[in-house]
Amino acid sequence: MKENFITSIVSTWSNSISEYFKLLQEYPIKLVSLILDLAIVIFIVVKMFQIAKGSRALQLIKGIILFILITWLSGILNLTIVHSVLTAFLPSGVIALVVIFQPEIRRGLEQIGTNKFTNLFGMDKSIETKTREDIYKIVIAVEELAKNKNRRH
Repeated sequence: MKENFITSIVSTWSNSISEYFKLLQEYPIKLVSLILDLAIVIFIVVKMFQIAKGSRALQLIKGIILFILITWLSGILNLTIVHSVLTAFLPSGVIALVVIFQPEIRRGLEQIGTNKFTNLFGMDKSIETKTREDIYKIVIAVEELAKNKNRRH
């Protein structure tokens, strides 16, 4: 029975994947759309984890992922009652998430609204790094001026 279950899952996924690749061959623009879609989702997830890293929100995210995984598995294993109870909590869970993560959502929106565009993508350097680079450039310039002054005399 266990082998039949695993074989059915593998065959279902392989059929779905092969159908999707056939669609990609027929409509190549879908590949570009898929890549862009994945890049945006990955970016958002990474930024969410970076924002949640310094708070208790990371523990809540782990719990939510576990809840969704259990709901998904209960559907696959045909645990009808468990699946029904868990899926009944999902719609109200979205509202609860907004309430629970309100400080993190607010902080994230403030960062998006106040930071430069480059800082949004993690390309902005810290003030300390910029200061060190400026000092290094000044030292190089002074050394060059000293060399040129010694050559003239």
